[in-house]
Amino acid sequence: MELKRAYKFRIYPDAKHQSEINLQLMLSKDFYNLLLEKSISRIKTETRSSL
Repeated sequence: MELKRAYKFRIYPDAKHQSEINLQLMLSKDFYNLLLEKSISRIKTETRSSL
């Protein structure tokens, strides 16, 4: 029988690291939304052209 363990760690970044983390999250969100928008736009144009 295998024994599985799980660990949880909390981090407490200082103000500089927290602003860097926030910047990376914001950029990731913007990139994801841009790709989603382009995908939806492409799907709409392909479905119109196939009709």
